[in-house]
Amino acid sequence: MEDTRSAILSFIQQHPLCTAKDIGNALNLTSADIRYHLNLLVKEGRIQRINAPGQVSKRGRPATAFKINILPSPHTLSWLCELLIKAITEKSRDCSENPLTSLLSPYFSALAPTTLNPTLRLNQAVEVLKGLGYQAHWEARFSGPVLILFNCPYWPLPLKTPQICALDSLLLEKLSGFQLEQIQRADLDSGQPTTCRFKTISPGSKTGANI
Repeated sequence: MEDTRSAILSFIQQHPLCTAKDIGNALNLTSADIRYHLNLLVKEGRIQRINAPGQVSKRGRPATAFKINILPSPHTLSWLCELLIKAITEKSRDCSENPLTSLLSPYFSALAPTTLNPTLRLNQAVEVLKGLGYQAHWEARFSGPVLILFNCPYWPLPLKTPQICALDSLLLEKLSGFQLEQIQRADLDSGQPTTCRFKTISPGSKTGANI
């Protein structure tokens, strides 16, 4: 499947403003197959639909053509985020808490769990995290559940702007509804340890929240 989409992307790169029929004929794909793959690529943001200049469909409307979406490189996005975080930090030197968390906390509040059941809350939190690019799961422990993050979708930003690490704690607390204590931090330079771990804490105590 991925090989087919790679071939489609390569063809569109070499033949800008090609139609689905052009692609299907070149790659020997059926109409159903080409529509399926093109719809997925559009949904992923890798290509976009536009009107094919000078071409008309059977219904008299402009034919649909496709072209590659030009996306900003990860390096450029990382550089921009680094500058923004430094600017926010410098503007908030007198702030006693992490300026990023104090700034973004009201927006993260919209991520509050929709159920009182603690197990469902944790399951919901993990699903949202996966959608944001995290590799995450939670484990039941005698002292209370532990949320585990296997990657950092912001890498390598935390190496230069450690303030962003506090966003993980804030995000997890808003998603799960639990107060959390980070008990392990991944070392992004050496790769050991490989995970960040957060223990759930009952409000006003140092004992894990039970499920």
